[in-house]
Amino acid sequence: MESESDEEKRSQWAQRIKQWEKALTQVADLKGVEANGRAETILIEEIVKEISSRLDLHKRSEIPKLFGMEWSVRNITSFLKDGSGQRAEILTIWGMPGIGKTYLANYVFQLHYLDFERSCFLEDIERRCTQPNGLLDLQKQLLKDIQARSWMDIDNVNEATLKIEKSLFMNRTLLVLDGISKFEQLDVLIGTKGLHPGSKIIITSKNESLTEKCRLFQTEVPPKHTKHRLQGLNDEESLQLLSWHAFGCNKPNKGDKKQLIKVVEYCQGYPLALKVLGSSFRSEDATWEDILESLGKEINPDIKKVLKISYDTLPSEKDKELFKYIACLFFGEDRKFTEDILKACGIGKSSGIKILINRCLLTVQSSDKLAMHQLLQDMGRDIVHQESPKKPWKRSILWHHEECLDVLQNRQGTTITQGLALDMRTFENDTWKEPSSANMQMFGFRSYPSFSCLWWLFGWVSGMCSSSRKTKGDFETLALSEMCNLKLLQLNHVQLSGTYKNFPHGIRWLCMHGFPLSYIPSDLQMENLVALDFSNSKLQQLWKKPKLLRSLKFLNLSNCHELVRVVHFSGLPLLERITYMVVKQGFQGRVLLE
Repeated sequence: MESESDEEKRSQWAQRIKQWEKALTQVADLKGVEANGRAETILIEEIVKEISSRLDLHKRSEIPKLFGMEWSVRNITSFLKDGSGQRAEILTIWGMPGIGKTYLANYVFQLHYLDFERSCFLEDIERRCTQPNGLLDLQKQLLKDIQARSWMDIDNVNEATLKIEKSLFMNRTLLVLDGISKFEQLDVLIGTKGLHPGSKIIITSKNESLTEKCRLFQTEVPPKHTKHRLQGLNDEESLQLLSWHAFGCNKPNKGDKKQLIKVVEYCQGYPLALKVLGSSFRSEDATWEDILESLGKEINPDIKKVLKISYDTLPSEKDKELFKYIACLFFGEDRKFTEDILKACGIGKSSGIKILINRCLLTVQSSDKLAMHQLLQDMGRDIVHQESPKKPWKRSILWHHEECLDVLQNRQGTTITQGLALDMRTFENDTWKEPSSANMQMFGFRSYPSFSCLWWLFGWVSGMCSSSRKTKGDFETLALSEMCNLKLLQLNHVQLSGTYKNFPHGIRWLCMHGFPLSYIPSDLQMENLVALDFSNSKLQQLWKKPKLLRSLKFLNLSNCHELVRVVHFSGLPLLERITYMVVKQGFQGRVLLE
């Protein structure tokens, strides 16, 4: 037994000696660092940087605090841990700018990068590619992390791609490519030679369809690809994130909770907005009243800067125009209805809405209605507003009802405007409210019941004066005569005077809810109309004489209670849909032709 124990010890010592000999040989073969006249401090600094690089110290940072996203973390962790397949796998995390894609990718990278032979996190690729030699610098950083040698002497993109391909093929690698905006970036950062089995690549992008366009997916054995759309936070998670940036804790003070909930409602789960607005309260001495007052009126510059990246990188001006018109006029409308109208106006292209969806600028609900985040809609409207901040009549689209009414009543219309939406019902919301004690004291009243009637009389008279100014909503049709390029027109619950000949002849969409006449005047030019909406009107019949409308596809006559007959459909050869629904005395009828 003793002899066996001695033999085992001698064997262990022999193995150790061999390891020492190997290590000493490797050390002896290492090239020294030449001073070349450099100061000792500079030389030491370079050596420290090299050692920290080889130890991956630059990757080891504090794991960021997580708010929400637990389901996403579990999903991506499962993707990284799955080693059942022999093929390498790619995961694309996509979503609108500022939704937290980089944050999430960094979180899971910090948790799992030590599970792989090689790892690299390339951040902010879109911005860095715009800088001089930006793409080559990204390749060098990638090679430095996954190869750790022979990367400094590379001076062109093609050479770097060859080295990257070789390293990715030889080593099981975790690679995060954050902020990919063009598939060509993937071609030079991962190449086409394939990946080592078990390797995982995580790509973050605003564009859902971009990843599979790269050349790696055109090979005989393309990698397995999974998509993960990152949605916003729920209300509870949003409140936690807002409180963290505003107060440095997860829960708000009781006195602030009511205001914070209003901010959360506006942000609709958008992490960047919650962070920016919370930080502004904490660092800029702003009050929640100031922040709430600004919401919806003007978009925060820091938020707008991030959101506008998706808009600025749209492939064509037609796509940008399409986004603006949907944000200003067609939010919540049917997809086909919107596409057909805007196509007739020469706005957008056949693939436009699909492009906006892929860029996370637009979503289509299950009912086929168009929708977008409140902040994206605010951004789109702000872009139009900036066309002429002080002179609304010089903008391409008018949707703010006060401005529309002023332009029409003052006859300031121009050829620049192509879309206008005015709904006089919006002015009916200025109703009288119970006076506060502060308001009563402002006007010299005390908070006694005996003064309530006097205050009510004051409010009633003021309301009547305001109503006569605002809700009258009448103007002459002559106000439209200068808008000869107007193609999209909504005039809901307005009172018009003058001949309908003054309406622009090129209108494609005409919406006039609450139309007061019993039939559509014969002098209204409608030959270019694609959609006609006279819901809730007093129409008894469409028109007195038959009309030939060769372009009309959509006719909406919902809740026209006095409508007696609808005839002469032979003059509407392209009509696809007529909606006639009446809700009256518990009876609901609907006629829908498609």
